[in-house]
Amino acid sequence: MREIQQAVAWSIIGMVALVGCNPQNPPPTVTTAPSQFAVTIEGISYPSWERALEATRLKVDAEVERVPLASVRLGGRGLVVMPTRVPMELDSERTLPKGTPQVRSMLTDINEVQILATSRAVAKSKLFDSMSVVRSDNAASVPMEDADYKLSLAKFANGGAQWRLVKADGKGIDLPPPPAAVNRPAWWNGLNILITNAAADLGVSVARRPVPESVTKVAVPGGSQPAATSGTGFFISRDGYVLTNAHVVNGCKTLKLQRGGDVPVDAVTVAQDNTNDLAVLKTPVSPATFAHFSTVPARQGQDVVVYGFPLAGMLAPQGNLSTGVISAVAGLANDTRQLQISAPVQPGNSGGPLLDGSGNVIGVIVSKMNALNVAKITGDIPQNINFAIKASAALEFLQSNGVATDTQAARKTLPTADIADHAKAFTVMLTCQK
Repeated sequence: MREIQQAVAWSIIGMVALVGCNPQNPPPTVTTAPSQFAVTIEGISYPSWERALEATRLKVDAEVERVPLASVRLGGRGLVVMPTRVPMELDSERTLPKGTPQVRSMLTDINEVQILATSRAVAKSKLFDSMSVVRSDNAASVPMEDADYKLSLAKFANGGAQWRLVKADGKGIDLPPPPAAVNRPAWWNGLNILITNAAADLGVSVARRPVPESVTKVAVPGGSQPAATSGTGFFISRDGYVLTNAHVVNGCKTLKLQRGGDVPVDAVTVAQDNTNDLAVLKTPVSPATFAHFSTVPARQGQDVVVYGFPLAGMLAPQGNLSTGVISAVAGLANDTRQLQISAPVQPGNSGGPLLDGSGNVIGVIVSKMNALNVAKITGDIPQNINFAIKASAALEFLQSNGVATDTQAARKTLPTADIADHAKAFTVMLTCQK
């Protein structure tokens, strides 16, 4: 019996999911002032097209994640054929000055984001057991090979898209225009429903098939833009140093830092410890406020506050707060470098501060329990099991890399709203482009 319990425990330990990083309706309204290249997309202004495109990618990534699983599935292998570009006649150009190379380049960029997002939304719904994506402006010429279905964005009519579904036996049908929706996830879900309806019209027996345990893979050939991922960090000195998790910054070609709605700035990783999952970044910012580490060891049952930027693009961009207690002063498998907390955390919270009742840092958010995988093993869904790296481990990492920090003894307990104001001033969102 003990051996079985140990096997279950280690299976659970192996399935802890790191929090953080980590992803269509008619194109969004876009306006621009060509002389300055300031850009407004869906009512939000950006100082440059690059910043606007980066924000659009983050938002679209989050919207793809909200696409629900299909209630009925086709199964089999799906081949999705997407055009190499979206024609310039679409509505997005009507709000832009016509004819300049810069405008055409901007539209090409944003249309590329939309093209890839649509194929990812189909994959997210798990309509097919497996799926690949091909880029071609002549969908009819793309062979199906071993695919059971070919879905293509075949042509444009009256300013809208025309989708077509073809079976392996060559029978095909044009889909009606997807219904209008108030948001992209709802529009994508409407498209997925139209696909299954079209399959039924072609004689396919559509059923409530279970989703395979293996994750649907989407293969997109060269030229696609890798999705940006996001996490949280916090200033630890007036010299512009920021502390976060190593897994937030691993593999980043570019790394941006942003506070609330401020303009993003570049950040560079100067030290990293993959064993303890910590990283310190250098930025050109000299913050007026930075975090202080607590000198008092954390205690079981102690109230704690988490601040960060979870689910970027979906939740408030100024930051989010959650509260809870320290459930245990050790992590998984009695890892004494970590704390177990009940405060809720989501993807994007990684690297954010864990604060005590005085607003001092007592930990760095690092991971959460993968509730679905644990449920497969135990038959029960775990609740509020999340983890943070202890402040003592973070201080040791910073000191060994010559980064000066401030510590502070416990002060009087502050109202949670005051802790939120304090944390908001030194906590930042990190965006990683891989």
